[in-house]
Amino acid sequence: MKDEKVIKSPDTQRKERVPPGQRITEKFPVLHAGKTQYIYIPEWKFRISGLVEKERELSYEEFMSLPQVKVFSDFHCVTGWSKLDNLWEGVSTGTVKELANILPEAKFVIVHAAGGFTTNLSLADFFEPDVLFAVRHNNELLTPEHGYPLRLVVPGLYSWKSAKWVEGIEFLKDDKPGFWESRGYHNHGDPWKEERYGGKLNLVLKRPEFFIGGAILILAVIIVVRPELLNKLMPAIFILILSLALWSVILKNCIKVNLL
Repeated sequence: MKDEKVIKSPDTQRKERVPPGQRITEKFPVLHAGKTQYIYIPEWKFRISGLVEKERELSYEEFMSLPQVKVFSDFHCVTGWSKLDNLWEGVSTGTVKELANILPEAKFVIVHAAGGFTTNLSLADFFEPDVLFAVRHNNELLTPEHGYPLRLVVPGLYSWKSAKWVEGIEFLKDDKPGFWESRGYHNHGDPWKEERYGGKLNLVLKRPEFFIGGAILILAVIIVVRPELLNKLMPAIFILILSLALWSVILKNCIKVNLL
């Protein structure tokens, strides 16, 4: 991108732009839980609430009249695909910050979206210069499948954090897990650290090959130390290896539950 008016996400300047465990796609898959939300614009409102001096509510026309920016960034899905070279247009979270008059005790934000979806972010992540409320993608108005009329875009985190169908933001003192974060997804979601899932589940789900290798190592030790046990344990070890291998395939190719 040569346009100096375009904000370039820092990750687009990396020598290697694809995070570990990801693969590039030229398509823009449509994945989300439940049905697509179709928003009736005359009734749509953007609400600013929580720890602010005064709560505000903007109509679609008022929101669209705010200064807009363009952001050039990559987009990383937790299910394993990455779409590079995206151009987003919309309202910077920094502009929204100027409207909000946030109280000093606020440390986190919850983004509210149609369909009961929410996602949580620290203020540091939320106010990164490349984060915006997008209304266009690659010079075209967003479609309902991709979040029309308004989608949060957080380039530095996995894309479930880039909530579709946004209706408002709420500033909080304490962190509160969002829709996917309360269902096992990682609370932060850094793709460069593979923060796909929360706690120990993260290791099991994102790297099942570690456990396949462990099972093979155990088998090798048994062969050397107690070969007489091999026949008894072989069926169980075989089933374990097969199950983990199958889960690895499912994880990388078949999981379609994601707020994208």
